[in-house]
Amino acid sequence: DRSPSRGLGDVYKRQVSDESLSDLVGFRAFLATELPLAYLDAEDLYVLRHTTDGLIANAEAWAPQGNVTAASNAWDILVSAGTQIRKNKRKATAAVVSPDVYQELLINKDNELAYTYPVAADANGVLRVGTMPVYESAILEGGEFVVGDFVRGAKLWQKEAINVRYSDQHADNFIYNLTTIRVEGRVALEVSLPDAFVYGDMEFATT
Repeated sequence: DRSPSRGLGDVYKRQVSDESLSDLVGFRAFLATELPLAYLDAEDLYVLRHTTDGLIANAEAWAPQGNVTAASNAWDILVSAGTQIRKNKRKATAAVVSPDVYQELLINKDNELAYTYPVAADANGVLRVGTMPVYESAILEGGEFVVGDFVRGAKLWQKEAINVRYSDQHADNFIYNLTTIRVEGRVALEVSLPDAFVYGDMEFATT
């Protein structure tokens, strides 16, 4: 279950049997690892897709720049999104793309099936368009992408760190030998420069 307060604080809770916690070897360690990751997925959803606070809701729509059109390949479209941001007197510091777009970047070929760009990652395994790092997020779908000045354009304020709590004092937990696990945190996204972000949904081209 989820109990949100306009994106600033979210509570996620699940009930598990006491037997699972005590009898399944490694179950608590599994929860301690997976629950914070699940919270971070929810945080990504808030940052990108919140209907009023999110980056997509506040970003400019991508518009073709120069010789780049909607039919251009994924590399060119990301470069043109960076150009659009630069024309707003900002500098694109990163791109976040869907898994489909990330795949297109890796396999982009010409009509003779030859790779058209040298696909290279840096020492940390991060794909780059020029100097701009490209990250993939499953929060985005299809041809979606967000390019932006993440240094100046937005800030994610952490009001409370991730907190995982266990309790049998919830509803009828005591009667049925259940434990409620609550994952909680508080963050706030400030998009101070909306024109520092560009959102688009590209079509895929082979060249």
